Amino acid sequence: MNGTNRLRAIALYLFSFASGAAALAYQVVWGKQLALSFGGTTLAVSAVVAGFLGGMGLGAALVPIGIRRIRSTLAAYAGLEAGIALSAFLLTSVLWRLPSFVASLALDGAPLTVARFALAFALLTIPAVLMGATFPVLADALIRSRDELGRHLGWLYGLNTLGAAAGTLLTGFVLIERLGLDATVHAANAANLAVALGAAALAGLGGGRESAPRSADVFDPPRVPGGLIAAVLTLSGFATLAYEILWFRSLTYLFGNSTYAFTTMLFVFLTGLALGPLVYRRLAGRSPERTLAFTQLGIGLFALLAIAAVATVVANAELSTRLSVFSPEVFDRPWRTRVARHLGFASAVMLPGTFLMGLAFPLAAALRVADPRRVGARLGSSVLLANVGSIFGSVIAATWLLPHLGTVGGTRLVAALNVGLGFALLFALRERGRTLATAAALAIAGGIVVAVTPGHIRFASAAAGVPGATAVFEEEGDLATVQVWQDPVRPDRLGMAIDGSIIGATRTWPSIVWTKQVLIAHVAMLWRDAETALTIGLGSASTVEALTTWPDLRTIDVVEINEPVVHGARFFPESAALDDPRVSLRVDDAIQFLAGTDRRWDRIVSDGKQAMSFSGTSKFLSHEFYSFARERLTDRGLFVQWVPVAVGSFEFRVIVRTFLDVFPETEVFLEPPNHLVFVGAKNSFDDLAVRTALPPGALENLRTANIRSIHALGARWVASGSGLRSLIPDGPRHDWNHPVLEFAAYRLTPAEWRASAGEVLAMLVRASEAPSLTGYILAPTGENVADVARLVRVSCAFAAVGQPERAREFASQALLIDPGDPAAIAWAERLERPLPSTMRE
Repeated sequence: MNGTNRLRAIALYLFSFASGAAALAYQVVWGKQLALSFGGTTLAVSAVVAGFLGGMGLGAALVPIGIRRIRSTLAAYAGLEAGIALSAFLLTSVLWRLPSFVASLALDGAPLTVARFALAFALLTIPAVLMGATFPVLADALIRSRDELGRHLGWLYGLNTLGAAAGTLLTGFVLIERLGLDATVHAANAANLAVALGAAALAGLGGGRESAPRSADVFDPPRVPGGLIAAVLTLSGFATLAYEILWFRSLTYLFGNSTYAFTTMLFVFLTGLALGPLVYRRLAGRSPERTLAFTQLGIGLFALLAIAAVATVVANAELSTRLSVFSPEVFDRPWRTRVARHLGFASAVMLPGTFLMGLAFPLAAALRVADPRRVGARLGSSVLLANVGSIFGSVIAATWLLPHLGTVGGTRLVAALNVGLGFALLFALRERGRTLATAAALAIAGGIVVAVTPGHIRFASAAAGVPGATAVFEEEGDLATVQVWQDPVRPDRLGMAIDGSIIGATRTWPSIVWTKQVLIAHVAMLWRDAETALTIGLGSASTVEALTTWPDLRTIDVVEINEPVVHGARFFPESAALDDPRVSLRVDDAIQFLAGTDRRWDRIVSDGKQAMSFSGTSKFLSHEFYSFARERLTDRGLFVQWVPVAVGSFEFRVIVRTFLDVFPETEVFLEPPNHLVFVGAKNSFDDLAVRTALPPGALENLRTANIRSIHALGARWVASGSGLRSLIPDGPRHDWNHPVLEFAAYRLTPAEWRASAGEVLAMLVRASEAPSLTGYILAPTGENVADVARLVRVSCAFAAVGQPERAREFASQALLIDPGDPAAIAWAERLERPLPSTMRE
């Protein structure tokens, strides 16, 4: 290769890298946007994957055929990149308007599923087709002989995928948080336009298609049937996407489900896929067919080793303590240290297998290139085959493998597919002797790995507070792993966990999650004239049960996105409330449900989790979600949301600003040490009458949360919206374009959580000095519940900032006023034992 051709090749390599980075930025952003319209269900996500990969496959297969007639392939490539920039810019704007359009369709069930797939294909077709065409068109511009096929194919494909890995890292760690979704797309637009200008300039300098190779320079036909190679491409694509879903789920047992965790896993996965093609020429050897066969066998073996490594670490308490984000040793570390540990483990687990997966594509694709004049078209059809397999792999892994076989069983089945492909290739080659013996040895090694690997991975962190707890229910669904844990000594102690974090419990479980489940229901009913209610999220059904204690409610609707939660809830006695004729349960994405219905409710109750374990739920703290909820309230309606105190002072300010933007009329209640309840009125609280008594069932239910009267419930008031607004300066809001809360929770250490909790509590104590709701929920003469509640709040604030003696002092004052106050007694007892590291229970 002379100097000019070498520089030309380097330029095209750089184009491929930059184009891959931009493509992943688009995919991440559009995935987030489409989830707002299609929801977070499996079929919704599958529709997005199918639309993106299907469009890319069609572009790869069809566009190069038409470009063959164009004089300068590089000029055509420049047009493709410019077209990607323009279509991506326009599509991003359209996707922001899509939620309202999807809601206006008023579809449900199968028609909605069909509409989602049709819309995904229709919207993503143009940019995806153009993106899919870039790789084969670049290959057509650069490869004109058998030697150049071996020299450039792996590098073009590998660098494109490596660019995608870099795009993932940059988008997930920097661009979205600092710039927002729109600006991230604009940055990717700029990258595409820069590549387009570079390619156009290179074409103008005579860097377009050169003369066709000599007719004698023909490629040797493959030694295996073409149909088998096509099958290997398709089924390898199937396996790759299936592994991605299965492995990512298994690693959440150690990494959690934060945005940083997902970005780290995707970066490692794509990096492995990129490294394999970069060494394609060296590893192809004299028999690429045999190399492809052993690549498939190696993928199967390394897949089994990968899932075995994860299962072993999760099951081993010492190893899990060093790697699991749920362990104090890891959680105490700075967030970058956590990411580095997870990056190292993810690399050790996934890189060997993904390296071979990446190598398999150029090996198989090159075998299908028989005519050097049709390099682009043949490579494009290979991309189409692989993408079709990937679409089926993502759908089947999410809808069948995970729910029925789990991460371990699913990986074993897909690994068997790879091993089968390897032996099919060897038999087609009629290999004998040492080759088959080596293959058999690899298969036997895989069998040994299966034999010594646990057949199931289990989140044990959720039961850490209950020695000997057993999982009486576990379902590894497509969205999350749901467990119900039971104390064998006290069978009435039950806790429900999603991906290792407790989200529901009975009153006797050693977590105060029960209190907030009850509190949000009864605070919502403090005001009269409520006949209809909607609760978002089922959990252990405690909130639903609390709502059923109010006879005024004629209808109680529940929407829960995760069907295994519904199955697990039946283990809790509170689930008997689901049989109340007033209760109606729907399994659906809450945002899609709110956007797609024209019903109105007097009360909407939401659990707004914001912590490291729940960063994926930040959309329920967004301006758009609050706006959807407000539109679905009646004129006398109230929106009620739980928010933890230990949310981070910056994050708390963001939440308050966002909430007050949509609900200027707001009242805030506090149940120490960590439960905040925001109540937003659609209109004005002045138009609503406050209750003066509780119905017997509600009073009995509240007493389980140490609240013994309606006056004690009212005394939990801590601030009005105007009081908070006066203490919080203007600053960022959380919305779908700028999802600042999606990244914030993971970065805090326990010490920072405690400091932030202290700041938040101090702010609330200052805000409580403003005119308050308790001004018209007056306690009877002689009952000092408001004074007791205030002293407990102050005590809690001192505890949060590490001043236990001052905390005990104020707790004692509260007990002097009312020695029988159950909340004051419970808090005083709590001060005598160590507080949780983050006060987030």
